[in-house]
Amino acid sequence: MSTSIALSGCSNGGQGPSVTNTQLQLTRETGVLEPDENRGPYTFNCSSSDSHAFGRQPSGSYHFTVTKIQDSSSGYYLKVNSVTVRY
Repeated sequence: MSTSIALSGCSNGGQGPSVTNTQLQLTRETGVLEPDENRGPYTFNCSSSDSHAFGRQPSGSYHFTVTKIQDSSSGYYLKVNSVTVRY
């Protein structure tokens, strides 16, 4: 099965400039002596529900990180009504 992340209802939550997109990065956690594996970024569109399939991933522990909002690493607020992760 493919690993996918879906966001619904993302906005600025009433604070700061408007938000139309946000980028998430999927990361596979590795052993203490190895760096974690970047499994890919994806920029989600905030004007509607958006999802992305990251493909079939090897077994392990994963997390995702918001890396950018509005193509920037600072200066924006992000509110998301729903996050769905499937694997």
